[in-house]
Amino acid sequence: MAVAVAVAVAVAVIVATMSVNTAVIAVGVVAEATVAVATTTTTLSATAAVDSSASSLEAAEAEAATNL
Repeated sequence: MAVAVAVAVAVAVIVATMSVNTAVIAVGVVAEATVAVATTTTTLSATAAVDSSASSLEAAEAEAATNL
């Protein structure tokens, strides 16, 4: 009887540990995905700003060439 109780307790501890580990992994995956999205969004915003600046510079150069 004592062995059966010990085994049941051991199984319960293992299952509880697995549940906690699964929850921690899930939180980590969500956090990593959130960082990836934020990084991508920041990169896209920066790229758009550089493209906009380049377009403005090209327009200014074209206007300057026209005024020569």
